[in-house]
Amino acid sequence: PSSGPEGEQRPEGEPLAPDGGSPDSTQTKAVAPEASPERSCSLHSCPLEDPSNSSGPPPTTSTLQPVGPSSPLAPAHFAYPQALQEYQGGSSLPGLGDRAALCSHGSSLSPSPAPSQRDGTWKPPAVQHHVVSVRQERAFQMPKSYSQLIAEWPVAVLMLCLAAIFLCTLAGLLGARLPDFSKPLLGFEPRDTDIGSKLVVWRALQALTGPRKLLFLSPDLELNSSSSHNTLRPAPRGSAQESIVRPRRMVEPLEDRRQENFFCGPPEKSYAKLVFMSTSSGSLWNLHAIHSMCRMEQDQIRSHTSFGALCQRTAANQCCPSWSLGNYLAVLSNRSSCLDTTQADAARTLALLRTCALYYHSGALVPSCLGPGKNKSPRCAQVPTKCSQSSAIYQLLHFLLDRDFLSPQTTDYQVPSLKYSLLFLPTPKGASLMDIYLDRLATPWGLADNYTSVTGMDLGLKQELLRYFLVQDTVYPLLALAAIFFGIALYLRSFFLTLMVLLGVLGSLLVAFFLYQVAFRMAYFPFINLAALLLLSSVCANHTLIFFDLWRLSKSQLPSGGLAQRVGRTMHHFGYLLLVSGLTTSAAFYASYLSRLPAVRCLAL
Repeated sequence: PSSGPEGEQRPEGEPLAPDGGSPDSTQTKAVAPEASPERSCSLHSCPLEDPSNSSGPPPTTSTLQPVGPSSPLAPAHFAYPQALQEYQGGSSLPGLGDRAALCSHGSSLSPSPAPSQRDGTWKPPAVQHHVVSVRQERAFQMPKSYSQLIAEWPVAVLMLCLAAIFLCTLAGLLGARLPDFSKPLLGFEPRDTDIGSKLVVWRALQALTGPRKLLFLSPDLELNSSSSHNTLRPAPRGSAQESIVRPRRMVEPLEDRRQENFFCGPPEKSYAKLVFMSTSSGSLWNLHAIHSMCRMEQDQIRSHTSFGALCQRTAANQCCPSWSLGNYLAVLSNRSSCLDTTQADAARTLALLRTCALYYHSGALVPSCLGPGKNKSPRCAQVPTKCSQSSAIYQLLHFLLDRDFLSPQTTDYQVPSLKYSLLFLPTPKGASLMDIYLDRLATPWGLADNYTSVTGMDLGLKQELLRYFLVQDTVYPLLALAAIFFGIALYLRSFFLTLMVLLGVLGSLLVAFFLYQVAFRMAYFPFINLAALLLLSSVCANHTLIFFDLWRLSKSQLPSGGLAQRVGRTMHHFGYLLLVSGLTTSAAFYASYLSRLPAVRCLAL
């Protein structure tokens, strides 16, 4: 006999086991889980599975090694390898406490036969497989925090948020009026200011003034004051003769009737208007400047293809002439057009205006004194006939020339200075002039020459132009939004996360619209509220990038932590940032809410 690895004696001629020891003395040390004392396998000393608790996941196999006394005929005992039987879950199984699941054998419960020996060679017994089944049943637990709710029920939270957004969107769109941007300037008028108060009073005065209203315009106060106290008296012979002769004298000249028929009525505020000024330091009352205004009107406006369909027409189906300084000069000088006037015509008309300007500024030359065949007040008797026989002089002084021209302070000037001149186009103001403006008047190159330039215009396009340029400028906010979300996609390297951020921004806007229209009952929605899309996108982009960095930091700090633990740590740090950012943003919008402009206050809300 020779000694084994541990100093034991073995019979001579007996082969060693594969591990170098004696087959009947080799023993594998392993820690087996605690077996049930009620039922155990007599062959292997391992617990048997209760048939009532046999349901569970598919069993796992473990290879066992025989242990036992030196006699080969003795029943062999097996122990579980520690690597396969060690249970780290820490959770108890139903009905067994902290014990592991029972095992089952691939062989019968009868003692296995002794190892076979043929030709003096020992063969190890057949390997038996033990099946270990572990079953865990997790009971429902109410989430204790918001982070645990997100970690354990992400789909439910997402569906709940989408349902809330959908309901708020339906309530906001169906329960209130949609935003109307037809008046973009609405809401930018100041309130509770001196200008705002005066504007309110002025609009109320305009609403109450007119025919059959509380107030009416009557510059002839003497006629109104004496109309209710008139008495019939015999007129003196001289005055009677004058009354007979005057109407005959007023209708005699054909020039007066030509002046009235040249224009299509008086200029009205509903017509489009252009304002000219001198490009040099000189006055507009010179022949070169007058011809320059006529040419600019012809080249920039009347030559447009759509002007013929917009202009007012005469009885001969021709476009009416404009109420301009050149055309009035042509009428007073008996010329056919503006460009046919001469320097002598300009000088003669200036002398006539000098004479009539005194009566205009004193209030004697009024519309009730113009033309023949009217009941005129005694004040009209002092107005010369050449000033009142036609409306051309009054309309020049009242509409087309600036108020400082031939004023009482500048009447004695040899060459009075005319700074501005107004031109009335025979077309009504409105959106119909949009094409003419965009094609000819939007660019400043064709609106000036060596003598005059267009310094202002009133085409009735203020609202239309604002809407037009708002639509044109929407490309810049869209580019800004695209840049923001493209930067998020590059940083996160995930198109799905970027899409979720965009969905969050849109959902926040829809919920805010619901609160604005339904909860707060705000009927006015200015277009400046659309700027909230840019503000919210930038804020959400900032928060998204910071949250992503905090998430990566929590994963590096808690590599073996669960999802709920990582979400909780990330939300713990992100909550402070969100609180501070929300307070500062709220303070900024609250300061904007104190503005006197309603549109700014609506945006802050």
